[in-house]
Amino acid sequence: MACISQVKRSEPVTDEVMYSVTAEDIATMAGVPIESSYNQLKEAALRLKRREVRLTHVPNGKVKRLSVMMTGWVQTIVYADG
Repeated sequence: MACISQVKRSEPVTDEVMYSVTAEDIATMAGVPIESSYNQLKEAALRLKRREVRLTHVPNGKVKRLSVMMTGWVQTIVYADG
């Protein structure tokens, strides 16, 4: 959610734009000590990487079948231990 809040409605979302969240950001938002936010951030990043999004394309008359595209919420997660 912290990354999604960085996306501006007036700008297109592209692969060239990188959004990031630091342990300090999480500590401030959640009101927890920064030490505990490191582990929370790592676990949340791994859960997010494992989740998928399914987008269903409804036929427009030419195609007879529904098509489903499955993709991840994020492409890459980089986590610096410690």
